[in-house]
Amino acid sequence: MTNLFWLPSDQYVTQHVRIWLAQPIEKGIFSKASLLASLLRRGTERYPSQRQIVEALESLWGAEMHTQISRVGGSQLTTISLQLPDGRYLPQAGSELLTEGIALLTELITQPHRMNGLFPQDSFDQEKERLQAAIENRKNQRSTFAQQRLQELVYGDSALASPRSGRLEEISALQNKDVVDFYEQTLRNSEVIVGLCGNHVEDFTVEKAQELLSWPRQPLVRQPLAAWSHRQEVSETKEVLPGEQSQLLLAFSSEIAYEDPLNLPLSVFNGIYGAFAHSRLFRTVREEHGLAYATGSRLDRATGVITAYAGLEASSAALAKEKMLEELHRLQQGDFSEEELHMTQQTLCEQLRGMNQEAEGRLDFRINQILMKHGDADDMMNQIQAIKREQVVEAAQRVHLHTTYFLADREDQ
Repeated sequence: MTNLFWLPSDQYVTQHVRIWLAQPIEKGIFSKASLLASLLRRGTERYPSQRQIVEALESLWGAEMHTQISRVGGSQLTTISLQLPDGRYLPQAGSELLTEGIALLTELITQPHRMNGLFPQDSFDQEKERLQAAIENRKNQRSTFAQQRLQELVYGDSALASPRSGRLEEISALQNKDVVDFYEQTLRNSEVIVGLCGNHVEDFTVEKAQELLSWPRQPLVRQPLAAWSHRQEVSETKEVLPGEQSQLLLAFSSEIAYEDPLNLPLSVFNGIYGAFAHSRLFRTVREEHGLAYATGSRLDRATGVITAYAGLEASSAALAKEKMLEELHRLQQGDFSEEELHMTQQTLCEQLRGMNQEAEGRLDFRINQILMKHGDADDMMNQIQAIKREQVVEAAQRVHLHTTYFLADREDQ
């Protein structure tokens, strides 16, 4: 059974199609999924080369196709997207353009080009090398590299420790047959969700979806993630990587799961603490004390983990950490104004409104809604606006320092 939803709108000049293959996360899954997603773009039985895939997209009046790997809660998603021109502006394209586009995506998923059961070895080698090079290049993106190292330190031996694009050592060890086996596992074990956004997308019916996207499968049950637990002792790690700027990251656990009534109050706390330009970290660590070039915080609502970060001179790291923790303690004592609370609630609501204005954002929100089982945007905005100071303080008091990571730009710091 294919889960199909429509987001009709006549305000866009294109139609957007997404097919998600959702399966439970497991160790090593992101490395295999990243390589598989690259290989699926390379060709199908009918169009066995990249050139022929490009020509097929051009025949769909310049359609654009992309693949992506992501995580939503406890689900690993392989996403294949297509953007097509709206038939209102191309009457000569015919009434079946959307169906033809979805049929091409289905071919990419169910009939990838293989030789003797394996992906073409030259394609496999090229995509593997390209992915390895991209992972090696992370070291040149210091903030991204530091964030991924912190993720490994926080989540340890779990599947959550892996970056979305995979790990170098895992990808280096993958053989063609490993990825073929994973491809067949993905077809067999994934829930298939199709999202359509644009004008007259409802013309693509459930019956058409069942006809195109029917293959034997038995999706595995995806379990919600448990909130990440506190540590008895804070883990502290320092590494050196020569570069222009040092990175200081603090990970906080809250033990607040997604379904916990305090989860949205935790989002409001994070907004007051560091998520926005009006937040405490930006105003104090950067503006008032001049300790960082950039600073802020992010919340993973699925695990209840907050990451505070600062890009800075290594000599400022100790004081910056002190100020970051000082602001946390102030908020835990309820030391924030009604104006800060109201501004944060308004900003969170504006984010939701903005996300639900563009086609891509609406599709992102809807897949999160399906997988995480939350309400629509209006429901969430009403819940956010109803959050009281006491709830924010209660959520803040659940936040404890879990892991610190310092990426220094030279040895003597």
